[in-house]
Amino acid sequence: MDVVELAGRLLFAAVFLISPAGVLAQAPRVAGLPALAALPRPLAVAAVRGTCLAAMGGAGLIALGLWPDAGALLVLAFLVPVTSTMHPFWTVEPSLARKQKRDAFLTNTSLAGAALLLLAAVNQSQHVALGLLAHPLLGRA
Repeated sequence: MDVVELAGRLLFAAVFLISPAGVLAQAPRVAGLPALAALPRPLAVAAVRGTCLAAMGGAGLIALGLWPDAGALLVLAFLVPVTSTMHPFWTVEPSLARKQKRDAFLTNTSLAGAALLLLAAVNQSQHVALGLLAHPLLGRA
């Protein structure tokens, strides 16, 4: 079962390592998108970079099995603002673009659900909520 858990963690984390890395490299361009127009440009660039770093950091924790519950929370910190600002399908007229936005919204929503399930599964096996104080790396397994 350990191999199945490792494969699951790696597959789940991969999307949050690969996709945000590409966005991070294009942060100034992404910050210029209409969805972020309400923010001042420097704040929009910082928001894009911050959410990408949260996703990548969380994915790293999940992939390595180091505090995967904290990693799941970081992934959620990425998914919630990105999903609500970048994929508001309800604002688009019925068309292919609306379907694509809806599909991206639903994909992110399902990934958020998976992150919540990971958070719950890890914490069911911990004596301390979030297990941050009882991690094997700290010698308190």
